[in-house]
Amino acid sequence: MSDALQTNSANRAVILLHKFRQSAPPPSDKRNQRTVRHALARMYGYDIDDTSMLMQIIGELWRVPGQIRMDLGKIESLNPTPFNRVVTDLEKVLSGLILDSDAVSVANSIPHSLESSLEMISAYLDIHCPEALPSKDNLKDLLGSVSQLMEDIKSADLDNKFTDFFLHRLDELHYALNHYDTLGPHEVLRKVDEIFGSLLRQYPSIRQSSKKQDIAKSIFNIGTAILLAIQLVNGSFELAENYQHLLVSEERKK
Repeated sequence: MSDALQTNSANRAVILLHKFRQSAPPPSDKRNQRTVRHALARMYGYDIDDTSMLMQIIGELWRVPGQIRMDLGKIESLNPTPFNRVVTDLEKVLSGLILDSDAVSVANSIPHSLESSLEMISAYLDIHCPEALPSKDNLKDLLGSVSQLMEDIKSADLDNKFTDFFLHRLDELHYALNHYDTLGPHEVLRKVDEIFGSLLRQYPSIRQSSKKQDIAKSIFNIGTAILLAIQLVNGSFELAENYQHLLVSEERKK
């Protein structure tokens, strides 16, 4: 399980925590001292704010199965920062960040013991709780499907507003899939959420064009395939079901 795609939740949390520290601008740079948003935008080419990054770290840790959490709690080397304390401490940092707009002081307030504990948790999970989803081949297929769909949209002779909107959304999804080893499932799911939400909002326009309906169906199918590959239930499934209900009701009207 040494494949980068099998990077476990705690390890992704460590990577994100490192990035969070590094992206906090220096105190002398007053223009960017408000948040780490600008630095992250430069690093990744799109916006992801500091609070969502910390929430993602916490979310990754809570994905660890309950029994493994209990086992981690018994490891003496993790004291005085056992597993549950790691999450609690991160939640405190998150609440501090929400209440205090100075990202530099908040980033510097994260204790290094927290980082070392996360690294030990990560090493333990690599041995006892390897993650197998999605497989390398599965991820490659999904990336290929998204790329092909983007080409199909470009050649579909649709209005520019529709084309540009969904090309932008799919490009962000492609980026999240391509960086799954460091971003993990939550960023991918967030992009799928946005795409399903966009399909629902734009359905009045989609239903008026058979070409748009075909493209929307392909987008829906790819989004559903990604959800099944990751197998992490979240609000995306509800959005997918809502869109499916719209399609079924339209079929009945014909």
